[in-house]
Amino acid sequence: MEISGQSIQFFCSKCNTILKETVSPDRPLNISEECSACGCQLSETLQMQPKKQDASKQPCTLFQTAYETGACLGLGIREIDSFLALRIADRLCVVGDYTNLFVTRLCVRAFMPIKQGGLGAGSIVFVDAGNSSDVYQCVNFARQFGLEIQKVLRGIAVSRAFTIHQLAGLVAHELPKAVRQFNAKLVVISDLLRMFTEDPQVSRKEAQYLINEIMESVHKIDNVLLVMSLRGNSQYDSQILPSFGKRIETKHLNIKLHNSHKSKQICMTEKELYVASR
Repeated sequence: MEISGQSIQFFCSKCNTILKETVSPDRPLNISEECSACGCQLSETLQMQPKKQDASKQPCTLFQTAYETGACLGLGIREIDSFLALRIADRLCVVGDYTNLFVTRLCVRAFMPIKQGGLGAGSIVFVDAGNSSDVYQCVNFARQFGLEIQKVLRGIAVSRAFTIHQLAGLVAHELPKAVRQFNAKLVVISDLLRMFTEDPQVSRKEAQYLINEIMESVHKIDNVLLVMSLRGNSQYDSQILPSFGKRIETKHLNIKLHNSHKSKQICMTEKELYVASR
């Protein structure tokens, strides 16, 4: 097969995930590594092929393999993971205390292979609506879960807004583009209501209008796991919570889980939230 001067794609024959694209086929990957998506040894599954130039023959990112559809993202906390069973196309809202911790833990674990409780994600999209992202906690979790820290940090595409109007525009217009650009499997909107509740110049009528606009835009984003976090106990919660059948509501270390019409209450220690179990 003639491949000189042509872009080459290296992929895992087990899950068909494209791992790298290059014009030089010489030793492009360390075959002693595992596939980032399915965890198989690349020494057994690594294959290469010329990149197809005909766009009509390219795989459509709107479709997923059955293997990807079965991916279930967890926090690495058995009581929560077994109850929520978070999958692609699910919607999860995290409300109350420790929201940033839960969100950060999910973001990091999304990069883990599917068979280890991740999504095998190459990239995720993170809208930091409350300027509350914690890179140090992200690094801490990446280290605990045995992930390459730089790979995780490079894989998180972060965007911030500084006014409620910027936020509404970002979610409505830029977020769908980012999902397609990065082929994201996880989208996070963190601390959505912070600017709405902390700015005394924002009228309730204006806030309600923009929140409705944001939620309408969120409903149009599909084929991703979408996670939103709220501090809770605001006058706008009722506009958001009914859209999420799966929720984690926390008050101190008392956690209430919701999955459709089922609910469950558990108590945890801070150590269980901060430290990955072995």
